[in-house]
Amino acid sequence: VTASGHFSTHRMVREYYEKFYGNAAERSHAINVENHAGARQLWDWKIQLYQRWAQIRIESVESARSEGLVVGSQVKLRAKIHLGPVAPEWVDVQAYTGALSDHGTLEQGRPIRLKHIDNSGNNGVHYYEGEIPCELSGRFGYELRVLPRNPHLVSQFVPSLITWG
Repeated sequence: VTASGHFSTHRMVREYYEKFYGNAAERSHAINVENHAGARQLWDWKIQLYQRWAQIRIESVESARSEGLVVGSQVKLRAKIHLGPVAPEWVDVQAYTGALSDHGTLEQGRPIRLKHIDNSGNNGVHYYEGEIPCELSGRFGYELRVLPRNPHLVSQFVPSLITWG
């Protein structure tokens, strides 16, 4: 009598390829075609973003309701973000939400992307809206953050390019 099944590395190799290697090969091809044009564009974009990022600030956040919420309801957010010369398509504005610890800090949060609504021509000021679902009971909170967005980025977490508010 045997307690274990048949072991094969074929499944593991296939999963690695599907989850990691295939995507990496596609990204490498996309960024390196036409004599590395995508890589040069990403570099130029990053330089511009580093030069302009200090002008990004979260000016205000309004929520429709925050007291007495019930499971299944939602908290509607509206944020006023000063992007300055940074184009709204270059950033993600997110509500990072999760349960609060006894000390009032977020634990095991998750991001919820806010939608760009309007810029009203107000000197680099843009408005974003979104909803945070109330899925569980307890104490929950959120923080807003602005991250870079570019299809060639491997990760949105680029050193010095994140603004919390």
